[in-house]
Amino acid sequence: MATVQVASSLLGGSPREAPRELPRELGTGFRRLSARLCALRPDDSSSSRTEIHLLLDQLISENYSEGGGVAPEEVSTLLVHACRLVPLGQNHLVSKVSQLIHHLLNTLQVIVDEQNLDFLLAYAASALRQCSCWTHVKVLQALAALVYGNGSKCQKYLPDLLGKGGLLVKLSDLAQPDPEVRRAAVHCMANLCLSVPGQPYLEEPYQNICFQAFLTTLQSPKSPDMDDITFCMVGGTAVGL
Repeated sequence: MATVQVASSLLGGSPREAPRELPRELGTGFRRLSARLCALRPDDSSSSRTEIHLLLDQLISENYSEGGGVAPEEVSTLLVHACRLVPLGQNHLVSKVSQLIHHLLNTLQVIVDEQNLDFLLAYAASALRQCSCWTHVKVLQALAALVYGNGSKCQKYLPDLLGKGGLLVKLSDLAQPDPEVRRAAVHCMANLCLSVPGQPYLEEPYQNICFQAFLTTLQSPKSPDMDDITFCMVGGTAVGL
């Protein structure tokens, strides 16, 4: 099986690098907001939900253009605590915390460590099963960011994601009525298939499942609601398998 290599431009950015060492003051905004969020405890009151919502918004809007001087473990700790604060019954907050996961991991070029990855993957998979359909795009975007460069660490969840009737298999199917959901699911598959130097490749049966999904999409006429970048991303990934 050929090595999977996807052009970084097709996946929405350059490959992630280790965060640069930057002056601590650049990360003070993040640390201040993170400390406030991490000081909160699960509370289903309206005031608590409002405070969580505001803090998530502030974290998302914080300027991370210089990398923020934020360590990967700080990001992982924050994301895990944020998910613990947000029960799956709170669709708006689930969507918001998913947006935060996607934003921080991509903006700060962070790859989550294995222990925290396990928790966050379980949260995302549960959200796809239990939350309203309108949250699925944000949750899938978070999932794509989590599995990027981490495919070999996701073995525990591959049957749930890519097995028979798996979440990504269903959500990437041509029968999926929402094109944005289908596109986000395909992006997750593409990120799972990415090869990372020094790490095992995605197991061949799961590569074949992804390949079949890409091939099915490629053999279908490009619908007006699928943009050219996504169509090229699917093609580039399929060619590399």
